[in-house]
Amino acid sequence: MNKTPGSYIFQNRWRLLKGNLSHNWKAFAGLLVSLIIMAVSIYHRTSFLTVGEPVSGKYKWYILLLIAFWRAISVMFAGSFTPAVKINAATILYAYNTSYFQKELIKQWIKSLLKEGAAAFAIALLLNGFLVNSNWAVMSLRFSMYFFTATAGTWIVYHEKAAARYLTRLAFIAVSCIFLSPLPYKDILFPVLTIVFMICAERTHPNLEKYLRDMIRNDASAAAVSQNNYARMSQIAEENRPQTVRGITYGQFHPTRRNAIFLKGFMELLRTSSKIISIFVILILVGLLLARTNIFSDLPFLELSETRKVIGALCITMSINALYQMLIKQEQSILDKRLLGLPLPYPTGYVLLSYSLVVFCLNAGISLALGFILRQTPGKIVICMLGMTGGYLILNLSAVLKWKPQNVFVLASTILIMAGTIIIIF
Repeated sequence: MNKTPGSYIFQNRWRLLKGNLSHNWKAFAGLLVSLIIMAVSIYHRTSFLTVGEPVSGKYKWYILLLIAFWRAISVMFAGSFTPAVKINAATILYAYNTSYFQKELIKQWIKSLLKEGAAAFAIALLLNGFLVNSNWAVMSLRFSMYFFTATAGTWIVYHEKAAARYLTRLAFIAVSCIFLSPLPYKDILFPVLTIVFMICAERTHPNLEKYLRDMIRNDASAAAVSQNNYARMSQIAEENRPQTVRGITYGQFHPTRRNAIFLKGFMELLRTSSKIISIFVILILVGLLLARTNIFSDLPFLELSETRKVIGALCITMSINALYQMLIKQEQSILDKRLLGLPLPYPTGYVLLSYSLVVFCLNAGISLALGFILRQTPGKIVICMLGMTGGYLILNLSAVLKWKPQNVFVLASTILIMAGTIIIIF
């Protein structure tokens, strides 16, 4: 029996799913538990939603603002490297000039628009108090058109050149402003703008080279994750690392022999991956939400505010500790160059002191930011900064000088960092 290309694609997706479940079931279980906890928290925190009563103006404005921000991010930033519609790389390579590719592209577009429409109907139903009436229909159409416009904008931004990308982003900002504004002719403007965006997306010629390269990378990454092949993952990450250095460079600071190590550590801190920075910021925000709000107070074992504050301090401590580990690893790489026979015109103590100054500046910034957000006194800010700096010094010296037992010094460092964090939170 001859199989269609779609059946092979389905078999491949099923095989990848089985591999992910077999190798990463712990991560999926943790994600499931996190989703359940989040659902319970949302359920308890949405008590203002009642059946038959639409959401009030204040809450509705917040939800609309969140939706506009979410869609603007997808067009303004993610659109340049994440296509709105994804097709299997083999389909692009072998069927690009055939009718099958056009059919597959249309099918994927229809799937994407159906998902957007379903999300729009669900959000409109939520805002309308779970009532299906004319008001729900108008809201559903309005959300659907806005989501369709965002999807078309993402497709244009991904495939077009720089001038068209900037123009599309500006146009979508205008659409978002219309979406949030109470203009009387909004329901007339929206269909026109949606049609214009969809026509532009339909006439956008795909950037075949970029599209095929990104889809090959996606397929290879999915296969490596499914097979739990860390070597292949590292290879893919190395192959797709940007080769052009952008932003601040080392030479712009005009380093001298006295400040070269300090500037190197400072530059490495500035060049930290955006993913690491995102994780750091998320952990800080989660810690602050746990410590200073009641969002998670309905969860088991989190009823007491003291418990939430301690767990919040632990989240902040973990994020800061991870950042320290990264800097210590970079510092150790400088010292290890001596083992390769390369001369280093600095003693070990000078390298440690230079990186300690970098961390001191980092701790001062974090302490000031936390103190400003939590409205703490200058004394608590200084104590927090000193506690984090002391924890780093113990962690750094024990790692570089090979102090034994290592676990004791790591524990002492964590206690000092957490003590400083707890002082500024309480």
